Amino acid sequence: MRNIKLIIQYDGTNYYGWQKQLKHPTVQQTIEKKLSIILQENINLIGSGRTDTGVHATGQVANFKTNNPLPLKNLFLAMNSYLPNDIRINQFEEVSDEFHARFSATQREYIYLIYNDNLCPPFKRMYYHLVKNDIDIEQINKSLGYLEGTHDFSSFTIKDDETKSKIRTINKILVEQQDKIISITIRANGFLRKMVRKIIGTVLYINHKKNPPEQMRTVLELYSQNHHYPTAPPHGLYLNKVWYPENILTVGQHITDHD
Repeated sequence: MRNIKLIIQYDGTNYYGWQKQLKHPTVQQTIEKKLSIILQENINLIGSGRTDTGVHATGQVANFKTNNPLPLKNLFLAMNSYLPNDIRINQFEEVSDEFHARFSATQREYIYLIYNDNLCPPFKRMYYHLVKNDIDIEQINKSLGYLEGTHDFSSFTIKDDETKSKIRTINKILVEQQDKIISITIRANGFLRKMVRKIIGTVLYINHKKNPPEQMRTVLELYSQNHHYPTAPPHGLYLNKVWYPENILTVGQHITDHD
C-alpha cells in the first residue's frame, strides 16, 4: 500500500469549498473522481483542512492510499491533463504510512488579499476583497498584534463550530502593502471555522470606524460570537502553505511541476 502526498493549487470560484457534498461540486470530489478513474480504485482523499465556498489555495495538501504501482510521473501527467483548468496538482510524493494530511500538520498559513481603491479591476474581482475606505496600515498592524500568541479564539468562529477547544496559537501575522494591494498573512498551529475571515472582517471594521486598536483585544476577550463584527468575504482568502514534522520523509518517488 502506497501513501501519496499531493500539493494542490485551485481557484475556488466555481466550487462549494474543499469538502465533498452530495449536490454541489467541490475540489475534493473533483480530484477524487479523476484519481479513482486513473488508478481504477475507490480513492479517499484526505485534505489538510477544509476551505469554504469561493476560497482559493496555493498550497493545499492532501494524501491518499493506493495499491496501484503507477509511477508518479505518469499520474502527475494524467491528473493535470484530466483535471479542469482551475485545479492543478503541483507535487506528488510517496511518504511514510503514518502521514496524515490533516492530523500530521503542525502549522497552516493563510493569506488574505485586499484591493484598496474605489473600483476593482474586473479580472481581480474574484481574487481580492475590494475595500473603498482608506486603510491605516499602522493601525491594522497594532490591532492584529493583540492576536499573536496563544488565545481562546471563540470570538472568531461560527456558532455551530463543534471544535472542543477554541485555543489556538498564532505564530505570525504580516501585513504588507504594494500600491493598492494589501496582503495579510496569518500563520497558526490551527484555525477554527471562518477564523481568518472573522479576524479580517473585524480588523477592517475597527479601521473603518477609526476605533482604537485595543478594540481587537476587547473582541478577543468576549469569547463569544454574539457581536456585530462582520466576516470578510471568501474570495480574498488563500490557503498558502502547510507545515509537517521533518521526520515524515519521502519513502519513494517524488515528482513536482519543476521536474
